[in-house]
Amino acid sequence: AKLKDLKEEHSKITGFRRLMPFHQPMHALYIGIITLGISKANSIVTAIVMGSFMSIVSIPFESDLLSKLYPTAPGTGGAEILEWAITRYVFLLILAGFAFLILNFIGKRFFGMLSYNITYVIRKKLYTNILTKDIGYFDFPENSTPVLSSVMQSDTSKINGVCTEIIPPQVEAGTLSILAVVFAFYYCW
Repeated sequence: AKLKDLKEEHSKITGFRRLMPFHQPMHALYIGIITLGISKANSIVTAIVMGSFMSIVSIPFESDLLSKLYPTAPGTGGAEILEWAITRYVFLLILAGFAFLILNFIGKRFFGMLSYNITYVIRKKLYTNILTKDIGYFDFPENSTPVLSSVMQSDTSKINGVCTEIIPPQVEAGTLSILAVVFAFYYCW
C-alpha cells in the first residue's frame, strides 16, 4: 500500500519539480536563473543599439539634423558628430558584451555547482540504500556489483545533464521571449 501511494505521489510530480529538493544551496538556483535571464537581455540591448546606430548612419552629413540630435557632441561638422556617435555606440556594445559575458559565466557556474551537488547527493543516497540491502539482494544477476556501479554512474549522470544542459537554455529562452514581448509592446504603443 505504501509503495502504491508513493508511486501515485511521484506520478503527480514531474520534471524539474522532482529535482527541487536536491537543489542545494537554493540561492545558487535563484542566482543562476537571474543572471542567465539578465544575460539574455543582450539580444534586446544589441537590437536597440544597432537600430540607433543605423538611424545615425542614414542621416546625411550635410544636414544639421545630427547637431540637433546630439547638441552636446564635440565638433560642429556632420562627420565629427557622426564619428562621435559611432564611437559611443561601439563602446556601448563592447561594454554590454563584457557585462553579459560575465553574467552568463556566473549563471552557468551556479548551474554547474548545482548539478554537481545534485549528483553528489543522489549518488550518496543511492549508495546508502545499496549498503542497507540484505545480503541476498546481491545474489540476483541484475543486482551484481558491476550492474549497480554502472547504474550509479549512468543514472546520476543523466540527472547532471538535466541540470546543466536542459534547464539553463529553457531559462534563457523564456527570459528572451518575455523581454521581446515587453519591448515590442513598449515600442509599438
